[in-house]
Amino acid sequence: MSSIIHPYFAYGSNLNRSDMQARCPDARPGTTARLQGWRLTFRGVADIEPAEGGTVDGALWTVTTADILRLDRYEGAPSNYHQRIVEVETDHGVREAMTYVMTGEPYLGLPSAWYLDRIETGFRDWELPLSALRRAVEETRDELDGLGVVRYDPDGRKRMRAILAAGDERS
Repeated sequence: MSSIIHPYFAYGSNLNRSDMQARCPDARPGTTARLQGWRLTFRGVADIEPAEGGTVDGALWTVTTADILRLDRYEGAPSNYHQRIVEVETDHGVREAMTYVMTGEPYLGLPSAWYLDRIETGFRDWELPLSALRRAVEETRDELDGLGVVRYDPDGRKRMRAILAAGDERS
């Protein structure tokens, strides 16, 4: 089953080469890639969503069918994330690749420091612009502020959820 090869577009913690190799031992790094018409956002963890004029910087991995099963477990597919086929631009042309997009009702949440560090390491591994990652964090923070977030508390490696002022009796 492991011999079938698939292109996989990573944009979050799976950019981190050492983490990805531990998670998916058959995975091989490919090249940097850009997903046009989407943007990186945070729901406690990294996610992407359609956005006119947006670009998500990431990387292509070559993964096996066994690796995809491992990624599904890691990503909590199909309940937390679902697989989606996208077209990404590389220096070698446009490629079709599988990626993960969150399921369910969208919400916002800043990443924990630990999780953000894993992604930053991945951005450095692939020499992607850290400014794009910082912009995504700032945009998420601005959106939370715009929603009237009263507080959001980091809790280590667990996902954070915003507690909104409107209708929150605990504020």
